[in-house]
Amino acid sequence: MLQLSPMSHHQAQLISEWGPTTYFLNGAEQPDAATLAEFARRNISIAPAAIDALHGAGGDLSHVQLVDGSALPIEALFIGPPTKLNSHVAEQLGCRINSGPFGTYIEVDEMKMTSVAGVYAAGDITRGGGHTVTFACADGVMAALAIHRSLITSAAQLERAL
Repeated sequence: MLQLSPMSHHQAQLISEWGPTTYFLNGAEQPDAATLAEFARRNISIAPAAIDALHGAGGDLSHVQLVDGSALPIEALFIGPPTKLNSHVAEQLGCRINSGPFGTYIEVDEMKMTSVAGVYAAGDITRGGGHTVTFACADGVMAALAIHRSLITSAAQLERAL
């Protein structure tokens, strides 16, 4: 697991359930005493040096080369990079943007409407964490239902006005 965000140590603890885990600090500061104790309890080792290179054939990793000259064998490297919005459309529309431990996201209500009436958003761009395909799909369904309901309500109001 590579240290990239304030939540990286938590992610390392989660993946340690799958097998031997090394937490690559990549030159960052040591975790606090409580985190170190939890790492010890879960047998998570720490590699403090910055990563110089990843090596392997094709898409397979074989080892991590550290700037101190050491190399550690690995089969996989998990990273939790910070997220960012790929477009400025939400900001241009005036939607409220929040920052969390995993990056920026668009604020929405339980029906997936943004802070701008009639503008909906769904998926990872609306989550400060918990990025999964399942959540993104569920968010999309909720937004679609809310949009459909909004359109029906608007059409009914228009018919009454005419």
